[in-house]
Amino acid sequence: MPIEDPDGSARSIFDRLTAAFRRPNDPATPPEVFAYARYLTDFVNAGRPLHVALTLHNVEANEGPHCFCPFIDVTNKATVIGVNRRVGETLKDAGYLCGAPDQAWDTGYAQTRLFGWAGRVFGTLPLAYETNDRLPARRLTQADVHTLGGVLAASLAAWGESDAGHEYRKAVATALTTRNTRRTAYFAKYPARPQPLQRTKGELLLLGY
Repeated sequence: MPIEDPDGSARSIFDRLTAAFRRPNDPATPPEVFAYARYLTDFVNAGRPLHVALTLHNVEANEGPHCFCPFIDVTNKATVIGVNRRVGETLKDAGYLCGAPDQAWDTGYAQTRLFGWAGRVFGTLPLAYETNDRLPARRLTQADVHTLGGVLAASLAAWGESDAGHEYRKAVATALTTRNTRRTAYFAKYPARPQPLQRTKGELLLLGY
């Protein structure tokens, strides 16, 4: 998906939308948050799992190499580090400078942001990467940036087809089976309220239903 909040980003108000995925009753939560949540829950409810959610940013000149991981979600720390290692090795082979797979600015839970929210409610693997096209040691051309994006996408796809990727996909399938059972039981308590047309904001953001 493109940038979630272009208006906020243009005014350097980055958290107005991107950090609101657990605030259903806050009047300041923008309607776009619910639109994204509704779209993704409908996508998953239609039987299409989300195996990976990648949030991708671009940093300033001296903040890091061409590609690195700024945040590691500790829910699946070992898996995230394994993916980081595979992505980093592939990008290095293509001539890019990359950060260490197990080093990040921060670790924890990103459940208020879209990629972390998807991990919490769908079992999706939440990944975060920063790119840097203005690194003083080697600035990237537009063609370099496009190539980096292609290599990044290809390496993630290759991980998805690896043994580790298949194991994670099976884990996601198991998590979604459990979720769907709970979701069906939950809405069975409200037979007069057709779903998904009358989901509350809390059901969307807090439960991912």
